[in-house]
Amino acid sequence: MNKLKALLIGSRPWSYPMTLASVLVGTLLALETGGLNFLNLGLVVLGTVLFHGTTNLINDYYDYSSGVDKAGSPTAKYRKQPLVEGWFEGKELLAYCVIGYAVVTAIGIYLTFRSGPLVLVFGMLGLAASYLYTGGGVQYKYLGWGEFSVLIVWGPLMVTGAYYVQAGALALDPVLVSLPLGLLVALVLLANNLRDREYDEKAGVNTIATLLDKKDALIIYFILIMVTYSTLGYLIVAGVLSPWGLLGFLSSPLAYRLMKRFFVEIPDDADAQTAKLDVVFGALLTISLVFENVI
Repeated sequence: MNKLKALLIGSRPWSYPMTLASVLVGTLLALETGGLNFLNLGLVVLGTVLFHGTTNLINDYYDYSSGVDKAGSPTAKYRKQPLVEGWFEGKELLAYCVIGYAVVTAIGIYLTFRSGPLVLVFGMLGLAASYLYTGGGVQYKYLGWGEFSVLIVWGPLMVTGAYYVQAGALALDPVLVSLPLGLLVALVLLANNLRDREYDEKAGVNTIATLLDKKDALIIYFILIMVTYSTLGYLIVAGVLSPWGLLGFLSSPLAYRLMKRFFVEIPDDADAQTAKLDVVFGALLTISLVFENVI
């Protein structure tokens, strides 16, 4: 297979819209403070998407190296894992990840000079969270901290970072608005871990799904969905979002179908199905912010 195509497939492009949602929401919130710098936006989109893809690839590298991912594992059955499929040698994939991190770092340094020093801080925190997820001897994913990290990175870190690049300052509103987005991305990981629960237990991997029994982990999944929509409602009532934010609730039927399906059986593509909810919710929230600023 063509190496570029293999990298794209291995980086899980279906998950990129979640990153785009976080970036666009942060950017649109910054419109209230001034104009929109399209060069900055383009660089943030490029940097965060490349960051997301590289994170997925480095995660696959270390999961494979530690023996968690292999032929017959739940992940390999559902999606193509580049090392399991034999598309790359381990060192070759690691080299591509280093290149990805290098480009993300270069973009971050450039945006630091354009927008301010905190861009570098956001970038360093994101890169540390990305690499230490399954690498660097820390491997906090295997200690049950994956969902919390994802919530922070795709929520406050990414949304506030995109806001800062445009506004050149920090504010509380982007942090608050980022919480539903971060929660939904955390739900994607929780769904993945629910599907892999029995396999992860045998492999000695600790996640929320393995540290709790299946019923309790499912209850947390359902509760987090409810917290997501409750938080959206609070943001509207508190005036952080305009009434256009009610558009986000149009995604609730999809959330209900997910909960109903998960109650019966955890599907093989549990994470991808949950990601659809994130994408729809994020798109509706983005549209609401466009309407808020235009109408």
